Amino acid sequence: MIEPTELSGALKGRHNLHDHIDLLIKDAEKSIYIVASISEINRLAEFHFASLKEAKGKGVKTRIAVEITPENHNAVKTLLEACDVRYMNHIKARFYIIDGEEVLFMLLPEEEVHPTYDTGIWVHSPFFASALQDLFDHAWDKLEGGDKFVKKLEAKGK
Repeated sequence: MIEPTELSGALKGRHNLHDHIDLLIKDAEKSIYIVASISEINRLAEFHFASLKEAKGKGVKTRIAVEITPENHNAVKTLLEACDVRYMNHIKARFYIIDGEEVLFMLLPEEEVHPTYDTGIWVHSPFFASALQDLFDHAWDKLEGGDKFVKKLEAKGK
């Protein structure tokens, strides 16, 4: 018999979420897929860049889909050193897929919730995670490279 607490958990508070995100990144062996919000990408660059760079050194493939704006393009430039980043503005979500086995997803848009009440659900389910990763891969091929988009913003002087 498997206890549900071994396969899932709820995390409350942005600080706790980012502690868990860092743990997931450090434990990743094959892949890290991220769909981030405009603001979250700034926190990824600030709090998790070292762990993402270390993951890259271990051969972990990291892909991030995010809307790139003048407010976050510097963070995207930083993350491009450790990750493949692509421009996506048609899906508003925040989630992480690790090794096609684990998923962490946030329940609310961060603009609508105070950081202490931000909530995420972590699930260890290869069945669900690999299906979500396949959907991510399908969308990924249609996204524009983040480096090209950052250059466009910089050319406009933003």
